[in-house]
Amino acid sequence: MHILSKEFTSKFDSLLSEIHQDSDNLKISGAEAMLNSDFSEVTEIQKKCLKLQELESNLKEVLNQFKLEYEHPKLTTNIRKRQLNPPSQTTPFTLKAEFFR
Repeated sequence: MHILSKEFTSKFDSLLSEIHQDSDNLKISGAEAMLNSDFSEVTEIQKKCLKLQELESNLKEVLNQFKLEYEHPKLTTNIRKRQLNPPSQTTPFTLKAEFFR
């Protein structure tokens, strides 16, 4: 079973916190640029913020995918094999002719 080391997770968490800090700094500088009516700088800052958000979502997706595949493999395989209504417990559904009258 593969488990992420504590060192890796701490580095990963610090990377995500750095992304948040950079994003906050960009938002502040974007607000300052808006007050100065420098709209070309505002659009550049917005593009950078979107790239940081995309990077953050991709990193979280990779981490979640790793957790699903390697840390909890029994959980995902059991869910796939389990049926909600096994054939022995299902009852056939029939409409009566009275319903259509």
